Amino acid sequence: MILTTHAIVGAAAGRIFTNPFLAFVAGFASHFLADSIPHWDYHLNAFDPDKREKENKVFTREFAADAARFLPDLIIGIIAAIFIFRSGNNLLYSPVSLLAGILGGLLPDMLEMIYLKFHTKFLSGLSDFHNFIHHRTKLTPFKGLTTQVLTIIIVVILSKLTG
Repeated sequence: MILTTHAIVGAAAGRIFTNPFLAFVAGFASHFLADSIPHWDYHLNAFDPDKREKENKVFTREFAADAARFLPDLIIGIIAAIFIFRSGNNLLYSPVSLLAGILGGLLPDMLEMIYLKFHTKFLSGLSDFHNFIHHRTKLTPFKGLTTQVLTIIIVVILSKLTG
C-alpha cells in the first residue's frame, strides 16, 4: 500500500482508540492488515536488494529519486488523515491519538526502509513478517489505487460508526 493509505488507516485507529499507546499499537497492526489486501505500490530503487550499492550510502541519486516519490505520498497522507478527522477548525478526536495512530500505521514501512538500506539485523524478523504478510498479488496502478481508495472509505466509515 502507499503511505497515504497507511496514514489514513492509522489515523482511523487513532480515532477509535483514544489512548495514544493503544492508537499507536492499533495503527501498527493496521499496517499489516492493509498490506494483506491485494494492492499496488510504487517501487523504490534505493531499497532494492538487487540494485543496492556495495557501500550503504544514505544519499544517492536513487534515494533522491525515491524520496521524490515517497515524501509527497507521506505528506499528503498525513495531511489527508488529519483533514478527514477534523471538523471546522478543531480536531474531532484526540490529536495525540490520531498522530500516534498515523505514526503506528507508517512505522513498519519506515523500519522496512531502514532494514533494506542498512541490513540492520535487529529488524530482520520484522522484515520477514512484513514480507510474509504482504499480499503477493500486485495489481495494476488503476486497480491497486482503486482498492486502496475503497479500503480508505470503508475504514473511515467504520471508524466513524464506532463513536
